[in-house]
Amino acid sequence: MGLRLALRRGLSLWTTHPNHRPVPTRIPRPGAAPGSTCFITPQELPNLAEACRIASRVRALAGSLCVPEAAVEDIDRICHEAIIAENAFPTPLGYSGFPASICLSINEELCHGIPLGERRLVEGDIVSIDVSVFKNGFHGDCCGSFVVGKVDSTAEEIVQVSREATYAGISKCVPGAVLSESVDAIK
Repeated sequence: MGLRLALRRGLSLWTTHPNHRPVPTRIPRPGAAPGSTCFITPQELPNLAEACRIASRVRALAGSLCVPEAAVEDIDRICHEAIIAENAFPTPLGYSGFPASICLSINEELCHGIPLGERRLVEGDIVSIDVSVFKNGFHGDCCGSFVVGKVDSTAEEIVQVSREATYAGISKCVPGAVLSESVDAIK
C-alpha cells in the first residue's frame, strides 16, 4: 500500500518488531501520520512545550554519554529509559520499521543513524543525536552535535559554527516571520 493511501486511510506508520525495546502500554502511541498543516491552539501550547522540553532533556543526557568507548546501543537504551520515565513515547521507535529510540550519526553519516550493534565511540568523533518524543498528542523533536573527547580545531569549529547557525535561524522564528528570514540568518 502506498504512503498516500495509508495516510488517507488513517493507518499508522508506527509498527512493532520483536527486537524493539518495550514501551509500557500505559504510554499512548502516535496515531496516523498528521497532515501537512498543523494549527496549535493556545490551550495546546503547554502540551507541545512539554514534549519539546522532554526531548531537549534527553538530548542533553545523550550528549553527556558521548565519551570514548561508549557503546551506541547503550546510549539508545539509556535514552529510551529516560523517555519512558517521562511517560512519553520515543517517536523513532517503529516508525516505518526504525529499530531504535533515538537517531545517532557519527562523523560522515548524514542523519538518522541507527544506534544498534557493537559500535563504540572513539576519541575525536563528532556525533549528531536526534531525539523525538510523543507526549500528550504532540511530538517534541530536537537534534544536537557533540564531540567525543578531544577533537582537532577544524572539527570543533564545524560544531561551533553549526550551533551558531542554528541559533541564528531560531532567533528569526517569531510571529509573522517568513521562512526565508531564518534561511538568510543562517547564511
